[in-house]
Amino acid sequence: MIIRSLVDYYEQLCKSKADEVPSYGWLSQPIHYFLMLSPDGRLRSIVPCGNEKHGLLAVVPQKLRGTSDGRANFLWDNSLYLLGVNGDGQLEDGLKSFNKSKVLHDEVLADCEGPVSKAIKNFYAYWDPVEGRLDSIPGFSDDVCCKGKFLAFCVDFGSDFTEAYADSEIKKSWGAWYSSNSDLPVMVSLVTGKIGPIALKHPMVKGIGGGTSKLISFNQEAFESYGHANQQGKNAPVDLMSAHAYSSALNYLAASPEHRSRLGSVTVLYWSSAIASDHSNCSVFSLAMGFAPVNGLKSSEKGQLSEIKAVMEGLSKGKLVCDKAVALEDEFFLLGVDASSKGRLSLRFFLRDSFGEVMRHVANHYRITDICHAAFDPPIATPYRLLGSLENPNAKEPVISSQLSAPLMRSILQGARYPEALFQNALLRVRATKTVKREHAAIIRAYLIRNARMEEKEIAVDVNPANENEAYVLGRTFAVLEQIQEAANGKATIADRYLNAACSTPATTFPALLKLSVAHLSKVSRDKPGLGVHLEKALGELMEKQQTSFPKRLSLIDQGSFLLGYYQQKQARYKKNDEQEA
Repeated sequence: MIIRSLVDYYEQLCKSKADEVPSYGWLSQPIHYFLMLSPDGRLRSIVPCGNEKHGLLAVVPQKLRGTSDGRANFLWDNSLYLLGVNGDGQLEDGLKSFNKSKVLHDEVLADCEGPVSKAIKNFYAYWDPVEGRLDSIPGFSDDVCCKGKFLAFCVDFGSDFTEAYADSEIKKSWGAWYSSNSDLPVMVSLVTGKIGPIALKHPMVKGIGGGTSKLISFNQEAFESYGHANQQGKNAPVDLMSAHAYSSALNYLAASPEHRSRLGSVTVLYWSSAIASDHSNCSVFSLAMGFAPVNGLKSSEKGQLSEIKAVMEGLSKGKLVCDKAVALEDEFFLLGVDASSKGRLSLRFFLRDSFGEVMRHVANHYRITDICHAAFDPPIATPYRLLGSLENPNAKEPVISSQLSAPLMRSILQGARYPEALFQNALLRVRATKTVKREHAAIIRAYLIRNARMEEKEIAVDVNPANENEAYVLGRTFAVLEQIQEAANGKATIADRYLNAACSTPATTFPALLKLSVAHLSKVSRDKPGLGVHLEKALGELMEKQQTSFPKRLSLIDQGSFLLGYYQQKQARYKKNDEQEA
């Protein structure tokens, strides 16, 4: 289903963006220098193209050379094959490689009589790697022969010039040659169901994980089917056209910022079934998931998050508050991939649903992760923020984000249960820091609603005095005790000393805290009578909701309720202060 969906998308791209995706037998390749030929085939100059680092991305004939077969490429290659020289100065290797390139070009261009074809054939007839004086050619430098620099033929006609790979006659000749020169095995394709040549080695995918990888490859016995040892693509036969199509679609998505985002170690690729709404749907999805602010737009992050909140609120009311021409009924695809160290893409998830349904799940996620917060905090907690809040700041690599990014995305996009590890890591981070952050509270609230199946009206956004859950009330009580100590001494230390114990074993902690609060309340009542009365009343109301004895232990879910009550009670206190200042 994944390959078929990518092939369908490639076919859509060929109809609407033919200049951005290569057709069969072609690929997108950076070209760093043009070999400028005169119409009679003389090398006039070497001209740099594109920018100095990345060159010019051009659609050139498909790469023919593998890792060890030593074949030349058509119309483009490095200096060893096109000029017979490289930075190492190995003359024998240069002659051998140059002759391979000459044989290939003479074979492909045998029946071509156009001016560009004649210029290239004449070049191979005239150029001598031994006698050729490259240092006398205008534009030549040592960088031309460096590893990783690619050259392509270009014919200068005086008033204008023509790239060889753009010549219509050569393109036609190359297509016929490439299709007919295949000694690949013939099998039934798993994608089309038709009999034809299959791809033994699948094309590379660039731009995922910072390198090149393959989606389908077999390089170890453990991956191979019975009877197909060392037979590569025969283990999963895919026809040549489909292999080219799905890899070209992946390369297009990975190179397009509007179709690609990264969460932890996972690269998320997404696209819409209809090209007409593809750009708009992907832009809104990227905005809704908060991908855009993390890609370097920190200066406008607050404004973008406010826009996300407006979009989500509109979706919750059945409409999309956005000026983009989206199509909620279009099919929407999401593919999560991870580049492993073996040069292979690992599939983390693949989701397919209508765009409207995907956005509805995203809106539901933001609704149940909504939690009271300080005025200076962003209006919503994006997945980046949720995962980032679980990381150890002293760790060298974001381990938690890498492990939980894919499960969290599946939960959000499918409206499924949240991963247990998400909730457990939130509790662990609170225990380590003795602080409940806004993102921790958001994770806890969402988990209690979706996984523990608590009533959403009970687990409210703000503190809920009507919620008489024992653990929740204990959390609120702890926040009041902390406020009493702060009012008495000017600072509060019970969270640093007792939060973990109070959260897990209340029976051993709260009696001592309540005894300590008596002295603190006495001091507050003496120095600030009004505040003392208020705090004593708040503590008394919470104690009335307690059982006759404190529970000896709290389960993980109850610990989540405790921390949620503690966080919300503290936020309610700050909210009142903000309102008084206003």
